[in-house]
Amino acid sequence: VEGQPWGQVELRYALDLVEWHREKDGGRWEEKSTEVTRGSLRTDGQGQARIAFKPTTGGTYRLRIEGEDRQGNHIANSTQLWVSEAGRSPSLRLGSGQATGSGRRVGWRWPEGGRLELITDKMRYRAGEVAEVMVLSPYQQATALLTVERGRVMAVRAVELEGYSDTVSVPVEPEYFPNAFVSVVLIPDHYPDGEPPGVKTGYAELTVESVEKELMISLSPEKERYQPGERVVYNVRTADGEGHPLSAEISLAVVDAASSETPGIVEAFYGRRGLAVRTAESLAVHLRREGLAGGIENPVTGKVFNLPQNSVPEGTSQLQPGIFNPWSSPRWPTASPLDAPEVAYWNPAVVTDEDGRARVSFRLPDRLTTWRVLAQGVTVDTRVGTAAADLVVSQDLTMRLASPPFLRMGDQFVLGALLHNHTDKPVETGVALTATGLELQDPLSRTVAISTGGTVRVDWPATVSQESTAAVALSATGEATTDEAGLAVPILPFGDEGGLTDAGGVEDEIALTVSVPKNAITATLTIKGFPSLLALTVDSLDYLQGYPYGNTEQTASWLLAVASVRQTVRELDREDEALSQELAQQGQAALWRLYRFQGDGGGWGWWEDSEPSPYLTAQVVHSLIRAQKAGFPVDEVVLERGVRALQDDLKYARDPNLGTYLLYVLTEAGESSPTLADSMRRPDGSTSSPQRLVEGADRQGELASWGQAYLAMTMHALGRADDASVLGADLARQAIPTVGTTRWQETKLADEAMASEVSTTALTLQALLQIEPDSPLIPKALDWLIRVQQDGHWRTTRETVAVVVALTDYLAIKGERMPDHRYQVLVNGQAVGSGVSTRENMAVPVKFVVTELVEGDNEVRLIKEGKERLHYALTLHHYWSQENLEPARALDGPSLYREYFDPMTGEPKTGYRVGDLIDVRLTVEAPEEMWYVTVEDPLPAGVEAVEGSLKAESSQGEGIHFEKREEKAALFIQQIEAGEHVYRYLVRATVPGRFRSMPALVYPVYEPNLWGRSASGFLQVESLTFVPK
Repeated sequence: VEGQPWGQVELRYALDLVEWHREKDGGRWEEKSTEVTRGSLRTDGQGQARIAFKPTTGGTYRLRIEGEDRQGNHIANSTQLWVSEAGRSPSLRLGSGQATGSGRRVGWRWPEGGRLELITDKMRYRAGEVAEVMVLSPYQQATALLTVERGRVMAVRAVELEGYSDTVSVPVEPEYFPNAFVSVVLIPDHYPDGEPPGVKTGYAELTVESVEKELMISLSPEKERYQPGERVVYNVRTADGEGHPLSAEISLAVVDAASSETPGIVEAFYGRRGLAVRTAESLAVHLRREGLAGGIENPVTGKVFNLPQNSVPEGTSQLQPGIFNPWSSPRWPTASPLDAPEVAYWNPAVVTDEDGRARVSFRLPDRLTTWRVLAQGVTVDTRVGTAAADLVVSQDLTMRLASPPFLRMGDQFVLGALLHNHTDKPVETGVALTATGLELQDPLSRTVAISTGGTVRVDWPATVSQESTAAVALSATGEATTDEAGLAVPILPFGDEGGLTDAGGVEDEIALTVSVPKNAITATLTIKGFPSLLALTVDSLDYLQGYPYGNTEQTASWLLAVASVRQTVRELDREDEALSQELAQQGQAALWRLYRFQGDGGGWGWWEDSEPSPYLTAQVVHSLIRAQKAGFPVDEVVLERGVRALQDDLKYARDPNLGTYLLYVLTEAGESSPTLADSMRRPDGSTSSPQRLVEGADRQGELASWGQAYLAMTMHALGRADDASVLGADLARQAIPTVGTTRWQETKLADEAMASEVSTTALTLQALLQIEPDSPLIPKALDWLIRVQQDGHWRTTRETVAVVVALTDYLAIKGERMPDHRYQVLVNGQAVGSGVSTRENMAVPVKFVVTELVEGDNEVRLIKEGKERLHYALTLHHYWSQENLEPARALDGPSLYREYFDPMTGEPKTGYRVGDLIDVRLTVEAPEEMWYVTVEDPLPAGVEAVEGSLKAESSQGEGIHFEKREEKAALFIQQIEAGEHVYRYLVRATVPGRFRSMPALVYPVYEPNLWGRSASGFLQVESLTFVPK
């Protein structure tokens, strides 16, 4: 697992020929595997072995290898290769125009529709080499248009292909660096019976390395081991790709190895470029005529592409000076490394001489750790390179505590200490352990003997108590060696979760009662005060920024909220230097993330690797436009590509609600008109007025309230005041009055539009502010939105940004009176906070956290003296003790079941050994279709999730985003149908003990009230020396 060679291992292998067969009626493909050979082998001292075989026929060959490691764990891997038909040489070169091949129809599995599969013979190439590309053709004879493309067509030739698996040779030119795309458009000479005329199109990407752009950097310390506080000297050498010395400028950083990342300068300068060439069949364009003039249809996907006249294709460098380039910039903005506590040294300008040499000296901090020396360099002719080396800082005797990264109340585990002797003679030392938050088994002090250069492990069985942190201190004292080590591990609660929220306004004094269950193990009361509505919008940015999952919607909502607040504080002249800097940093970080998430077609999906969604593309474009109006430097290329994607989406929109949303965003972008607004037609083809659109503009039904709100704002922006008033009046009739407040209902929840009662009310408030700013419904809707907040934000990121935009629009139109009051917060008669609100701090929220609560009722009093209302939000969060938690779900919510399996036997199991893999199986039962579903699975403390191990045993296994954290695994499914869906991933047991796991949770992100949870569970991880109580 550390990447070191492991030799002399007995392995078993099997080699199969894999063929695919399909019924002529277009039924399902079936795989047939024929064993070619099998046997056993032993790896050499470097962990390598060879298997040789001579293929007798063309096709796909799959090699499977398996064995056991030293602990008896099953290890396995597989790979496959493609073989052209026997007796044929891959003789076609791009310039020759000829190819040869066998007439036997190989059992390939051909892609559906007009797609064609191309396979390259290598993963990477250098200029001057020849790429062998196999064409898996369904035709025995065909004519192919062979091109090499990226930002333009760089090479082209028509060739004749024979056989079902011909290989073509493509010379790799220097201009193909860093990557290029080989495209084959296949036109058969003869069509099989019953098959309509058509073409097959396939792509293969060539990754090209260039020695001319390579900078080699080497780092060598003057000695191998250093002690804390000692001065370190490093020799830096730079050379070209062939080893010739040359001068370069190096940025050198020394950071804690546990928190370092590999520098990304090579990717930033010469990262992968996208394909900007669109391929279409002219016959399809003439016959189908889909799309507007100037559009071409892709025969593979059926999508019509419309390229703007002045667009900059992806992969080119024609960007505006000073504008961020999303295709060549680092993934994240980076502040000065000196601001981070884990940085020991940073020098951004180390220059090597003509011989490629430089010498760097720095003093180490007074701490024991492994530092990582990171270098990234560039030359005047833009050669770039990176290097990394570890620097171990140690004493004669070093100690390291071994514990899980977190614990749960009630866990039982082994707390270990590793002692290493760095001297050339044996040592004997005494070790003593102290801890809080843990119940330890005696003896806590021991004497250990450590051989020369040896390591000894000392273990203490421990039980986790009901504290928030486990603090451990270990000391070692010997004749000539001493050392100390400390560790603080967070303790997470185990029990049923509950709480309450309340929000409103204080005119003079208000008394509230919060109740804490008698068996509560933790209870925290948070009280927030907002001197103004502006302070409430500022506080909501913390929630949007700190949301634990950085998907596209969260990022776009964050940017839109930041831009709205920034624009409002400037209009109200309430922006101070600290707030201005904070808003600028947040907005820029959100922009960079959205640039990275943009797809090749200009749109955005829920995650970086998700399929584009018109709703999400519209939301991102809307946020970019608002950010641009707020003064952020938005990349015009990114925005223009997004707008073009929206125009394509609008042409195919069948849902009138989606159509009105896209139309609203395009209007904000200046790409709409009254004619376009009137272009929405009824099923009979007649032009719809806004009122007709409301009454039933589409065969799928009426506009929802949020769709009417967007259409009303669109009409208002286009100068159609009468039409906007009609829509506004209809929205007013749909209002649901309550005591002193007003809201708008949303009937369709957890759908693709992410609509909810809160977001619909916020959008309607925004529309009324524009259409009828004196409507009596406005203050009532505003009051309802403030009352349903939760801890300074609303239930979801989508709801929060909708309310923030509505509140900032309200402040821009109505303004806000300046506060001038004093306030005091008391809990059970004890003052926990006080303050004064004035014009100077009206945008600053305040927060008080109380943990000293009594069981039962607790009285909270908020007292205010002076002018203007003080808004507040109160949140109580607690856990109460419960040994086992049963499955549960909300009304109409999904069900969730979690099981632990042995991946070898497939049998349920809760007992494992350190190093074992554990199969976690999550079964979701959805009562109806749901969009944007998250499944969170809290991990037992003694395991860690395995990256890339997620598998879906359902039809919706594609495009699932998986994230592993220290304390949980999370998966995100953009859409699930009604029914059962099974998802599996692997964890590895790392620490012996008996560990509890909280229930797994499933919920639609934008309607979290429809939740479901599994039962709680536990895992037993054993070692030879530990038996838990």
